[in-house]
Amino acid sequence: MNNNMTRELWLTQAVAELTTLFEAEGFEVPAVRVSIGWPHGGRKTTIGQCFPGTLAADGVGQVFISPVLDDPVRILDVLLHELVHAINHTEGKSGHGKDFKTIAVKMGLTGKMTATVASEELTATLTTIAKGLGDFPHASLGPAPAAAKSRSGKTIKLACPAGEDFVVSISKSRLEMYGTPKCPCHDEAMEVA
Repeated sequence: MNNNMTRELWLTQAVAELTTLFEAEGFEVPAVRVSIGWPHGGRKTTIGQCFPGTLAADGVGQVFISPVLDDPVRILDVLLHELVHAINHTEGKSGHGKDFKTIAVKMGLTGKMTATVASEELTATLTTIAKGLGDFPHASLGPAPAAAKSRSGKTIKLACPAGEDFVVSISKSRLEMYGTPKCPCHDEAMEVA
């Protein structure tokens, strides 16, 4: 094991390896910075997030992998998913719609597009890449702490579970009375933001 290997160096090398896979399918991965960090809003179920370069002062996209993950193959799987977003961001596209699905499926991601997993064939490829990268220098952390309630304590912010920027506020009593509303972006139950 390389004692000088950091999480970010491992992830940067992983991006280079995954870029080769994308190029073999005709896709160009833009420059990104990748790190371990809690997703925007601290959503407990979000395990990866990609921010477009248009949000960064230097124009370079940012990818974050949740610190709850420590399995190198799963991290590569999530990183590949986020790189699909990075590719789409260069085209001004976001979300998990048709453009995302076209690339994701071609790369070997399966399942619901908001929560993809690697196919058997892709898992085998990612396992080989993970072995080549060596041990991932990270120990998983517990889930992010629950988001704080509003100052008044009477309303709760809810957000799109897919990481889109759709947020609503609802009173605690209405939430208890009617249940969690569905996100209009993906028709999924919203989560505490």
